[in-house]
Amino acid sequence: MSGHQLTLSTAIHARLGERCLRWLARRALRLQVTNVHRWEAHPSALVVANHVSYIDGPLLACVSPHALTYAVTAEFAKHPVWHRALDVLVRCGLGRYVPVDPTSPFGMRDILRALHAGQGAMVFPEGGITRDGLLAPLQPGAAIAAMRSGRVILPVRIRGLERSVFGKVKGRRRTWLPTVSVEVGEPINPVGLDVRQLQARITEALS
Repeated sequence: MSGHQLTLSTAIHARLGERCLRWLARRALRLQVTNVHRWEAHPSALVVANHVSYIDGPLLACVSPHALTYAVTAEFAKHPVWHRALDVLVRCGLGRYVPVDPTSPFGMRDILRALHAGQGAMVFPEGGITRDGLLAPLQPGAAIAAMRSGRVILPVRIRGLERSVFGKVKGRRRTWLPTVSVEVGEPINPVGLDVRQLQARITEALS
């Protein structure tokens, strides 16, 4: 088989994999997505979402109309199971991921580099998965990246996965297949806002 044929075969398999993953996410989780047109209109936005489970990132990769650069913690990227899951998403053309340290001022440099290159990116600004179902205080990295790049912030609210076996909320009965909703909020323009004001806007959109 020639190099061209191999490339074509790989592209076909990636496309089939992408369609299967998107179908599975919507069917298995009875997924409801609202206002996706806002996402379609902003391919180079910085997407921010609340973090309720281990599979938030893969879910959003299956929902996003654009291939994004996803920020994941180094611990998550090195995990033997989740590392393979992330690689599957990459092979299927659903985006790429970069390990970040949300507590470090340099932890978002790869995300900032992607935004400067005109690529969309995605961050969980809480820096970790909720343990009580509520939005945790935000790390400043996402707001700073948006301000430095001038990219619009697109808030995305996830509901339902906190009740799944992949969540961390204590005192709740867990289920494998909860009903999940993803709501895309109004874009936030960072121009003219400082970090504190921008974080307040993000918190309001995700709460």
